[in-house]
Parts: sequence; structure tokens; C-alpha cells
Amino acid sequence: MSPTLTFQLNNQAIHVDANRACDPLLDFIREDARRTGTKEGCRSGECGACMVLVHRAGCTRLVNSCIATLGQVAGAAVMSVEGLTDRLSGALHPAQRSMIDQRAAQCGFCTPGIVMALVFGSAQSTPAVPTAVLSGNLCRCTGYRPIIDAARQCWNDSGHVELFDSEQPDTEAGSFPGFESPASLAVALELRAKHPDATVLAGGTDLVTEWRRNGTRPSHVLYLGRVQELQRIDATGPDLSIGAGVTIAQAIDCLLGPWPEAADYLRRFGSPAINANATIAGNLQTASPIGDLAPLLMVLDARVNVQNQTADRSIPVDTFVAGYRRTRLAADELITEIVVPPRPDRLKLFAYKVSRRFDQDLASLNLLVSFQLIAGVMQQVKVAIGGLSNQASRLPVFETACEGRPPTLQVMQQLAQTLNAAIEPITDVRGSARYRRLVAQNLLTRLALDMNGDTETNLRLVQPT
Repeated sequence: MSPTLTFQLNNQAIHVDANRACDPLLDFIREDARRTGTKEGCRSGECGACMVLVHRAGCTRLVNSCIATLGQVAGAAVMSVEGLTDRLSGALHPAQRSMIDQRAAQCGFCTPGIVMALVFGSAQSTPAVPTAVLSGNLCRCTGYRPIIDAARQCWNDSGHVELFDSEQPDTEAGSFPGFESPASLAVALELRAKHPDATVLAGGTDLVTEWRRNGTRPSHVLYLGRVQELQRIDATGPDLSIGAGVTIAQAIDCLLGPWPEAADYLRRFGSPAINANATIAGNLQTASPIGDLAPLLMVLDARVNVQNQTADRSIPVDTFVAGYRRTRLAADELITEIVVPPRPDRLKLFAYKVSRRFDQDLASLNLLVSFQLIAGVMQQVKVAIGGLSNQASRLPVFETACEGRPPTLQVMQQLAQTLNAAIEPITDVRGSARYRRLVAQNLLTRLALDMNGDTETNLRLVQPT
């Protein structure tokens, strides 16, 4: 008898052949369970029509089911839109009722995903901003104002609604043939040594999309979502230690404490569903030239700690990326943590992302600058740029040119030519090389304006609330 993986769907136990561990959760929900309220849209985690809730160990996450695998939800409880209605009274969830009351649906294709996002937002411990919670949901025909009104009504009306059974029988997670799911770092490292060619999977928000795009499935997966040692955050010492399996949402929260200037930049990282599942190590290990975290961590002097069965080593983030989609990680190593040193005195940090739309878009260019302002001049300058070419990187020549100079508007406009000579932008669908050069130079002007608190000419995007 072949092994099975078990999870719950709408509080009902589900048993699936373990050979399907890499199948998309969306396909099972729609085709096997026939819960067709969950829709298939972009199939890349961008439109939000397929959103469901996944509950494990007291934590509920919003998940794009098109880029989540069955193996990742083994041992968890999944809730689709059909499960929101009260099983005894038949009453609608406040999120469903608010969408009806505010006439916030027309064709209705996007509505189930929006409802799940509203449910997620209503459960937050602090008041949620509708546009932020809904940033991963696209609607082509209703218009967003009634949807935002529905969000306000939902959060005003919803008390505590218990969606998941307190007892979840027969939902023990485990490893399956071709889909290893270790519960400890020691076992994970042992499996990595035995299977150096295995695909390492954590959040899967990038990898699963790639599998769909290429029409391939990995023959062997090492899933790290159950390794508790990789999900720890330690801020008790001088350094900030962020475990490799910490989600982007959690990483953003702990980075904003010492570096609040990065708030606008990190706010644009991804949708709530992406941020709740993608991991900090995954964002670095994919070595994408448009990964938003790498250039930020570069100017913060962060290090990537990696480990195999016999040794560990530390690699600066700015040398960890070895090229397009390549890192300096050995075949038998795993990332264990990202370590960020304490904030130096008098540090100034400027973080800019330029893209064609505000929410959930790939960067045309990221520019990150940090320096210590001592006696009115820049010292210990660090500059990183992303989205420009085939990898994010530091700009040492430009950094040297900035040393000892005051960050005034006149100086920054002079340094723009040095920056222009230090970069080699490419032309692609996100922008031309000429456009990227112009934007990079203009961002130096913005830095000087921000530095001097110029509110007259520094434009700010105001989001509706």
C-alpha cells in the first residue's frame, strides 16, 4: 500500500497518495475535492483568485493555493471559501456578508480570494489597512472602492469567528518518497548530504511558479518548512539573527525595529500571501536580480551563515550571490540564518524601489544607500543596486567617490555622473538601459532632498485608506 499524506480541508480529513506531494494544492481543491469556489487565475500567485487559509500550530496564513504544494500542507488544516459558512446555522461569515452589502462583486471570479483576504485581515491583532491586505487581489470589473468599503464593514462587524476545529485528528506531517520533510536541522543536513541534487523547498513562492512555467516537477524535494531551528529570531545579542525559514512578513517586522527608514521599501515587497509564506533564505538563495532583500542586506553588512554535516561558515551577503541565479552555496550546504550587525551610531539609510505599479511588482531598479554622517560628511558608505542587470551588487567605485563628501543636493548631482559610469544597466520588459540610468541618477537627487527634509519637491505616494 502506497503511503498517504493527510491534511484537513474545511475541517474534513483528506488522505492523498504521497506521490502527489508536488501537485498544486489548487488542483486538488478544484478537481479532486470539487470545491470550485476557489478560482484559477494567473497561476503564479499574483491575482489572488485562488487564496485559501492554512492553519498549523496555532498560526493561520493566507496562501495562494496555485503555488502551494500538497506536501507543504501535510499535517495542516486548509480552509476554502466554502468552509466559511457556519456549519450549524448556515450564516455567512462577516467577510461574505460585507461583500454583498457593499455590492463589491460583479462577475464574482475574484470574489472568493478577496473574501479570504478579508477574513485574514479581520483576524489581525492590530487594525489592518484595506489596501495593504488586498494588495495581492486583482479585480477587473467591480472597482476597488466598494471592496475597500466591504473591508471596513467586515472588520467593524466581525467578532471572533472560529473557523478551524480545535481538535485536528490524523493530521501528522511526515516525509514521503521523493518529498523529504525533516523536523530537525540535523536530519535536514543528513538528507542534504545524501541528496545534494534534491530541490530545497521552503515557501515555494518562486520555485513552484518556475515548475509551472517550465512544465517540470523535481524528482526529489527537501522540504524545510517543519525545521523549527530555521524559524527562530534572536534579537537578544548585539547582532540580529534571523533563521533561514523565517517568513518575509516576520523578517520585515524584526528589521523595521532598528531600521524604520526601510518601511516604505519593505511595504512593497509582496502581497500578504507571498510575505506570509516566502522565506528570507529563499529570497536570497534564488539569487534573482530583482530580489528586494539582497541589496538592503548588502548595505546593512549582513552575513549568510551556511552549514553542512561537519562544518559551518559565514558569507557576506554582497559576495553570496555569484551571478544570475547562482550563489556560493555548496551542494551539501543549507542556509541556517542571516545575521545583521547592530546599527552604527549616526547611520543614515535610504531605500528606494522603482517599479511600474506600487504593489506587488518587479523592480525596474532598487537603490539602497547607507552611510555614517560624521562632521557633516558621508563615511563608511555602502551602496547596492538591484534590478539593473543580472544580479544585485555593491558599487565600490561609487562608494569611494562618496566618501568624505557632504550629502547635499549639489554634491549628489555631481556624483550622478560617477554613478552613471559605475553601472551597466540592461534593457528588458521592465525598462530600457537609458531609463534605468536616468532613474538611478534621479534617485541621488531624491536622496539629497530626503536628507534635508525637503517636503516641497519630494513627491510621496498617498495610499487610500
